[in-house]
Amino acid sequence: MSRRFEGLKLGETQVLSAVVMPANDARTTVSAAWSTDAPAVVVIEDDGRVRGVGLGSAQVRATFGAMSASLALRVVPDYSGNWSGEYHFLDCTRRSGDGPDVCRTYLGNTGVHLPLSTAIGQSGTTISGTFDLYDNTHHVLEMGPIQGAVDTSNALLLSAHTQAVDPTEKSESTISDWLANLTTDGASLTGRFTMTQTFRNAWGMQTLVEQCELLNVTRSQ
Repeated sequence: MSRRFEGLKLGETQVLSAVVMPANDARTTVSAAWSTDAPAVVVIEDDGRVRGVGLGSAQVRATFGAMSASLALRVVPDYSGNWSGEYHFLDCTRRSGDGPDVCRTYLGNTGVHLPLSTAIGQSGTTISGTFDLYDNTHHVLEMGPIQGAVDTSNALLLSAHTQAVDPTEKSESTISDWLANLTTDGASLTGRFTMTQTFRNAWGMQTLVEQCELLNVTRSQ
């Protein structure tokens, strides 16, 4: 049995094929009989089209004459798309730098909410895409690539490294420990992440480590 994917997003359809390999290594695709042990998780058509209909794991079996083979599939939430919203600070530590304590300003003003966005591409449990950070006027400050995965609890794990869009600015951020979940309606993300931020101000280079919470992060239709 062959496939071109490592899992299925909920609602996604892919195509499986059954291949016989005789002793001469001549690969022959055959018309197999398909079945699944978990029809509430995946459904499979006679032509090998398999669709994820419920979160969980399933075994798909192909039978051809006296031969058979099985494949374990996992159906995971669909996190793909363009997400945008805000984050705020739960904790902040200045790791290096002089001058006023920016962390005190962040934490003292609970109304400090800053915009972010991420474009997520998803292939099975594998995540890739881009991540953008903005100032409070919604001008993009930094951007960079993301990588991640859907973990065994179906949570979204991400990491990112962003750099200043303006080459004259000296700023960059590392996103780590991102753990987020879909809300019940699948339209929003809830979760937290750590951001290590390095930037230059009037007192020189500053490095902050910030614990952040996602706010109103929704997916574009």
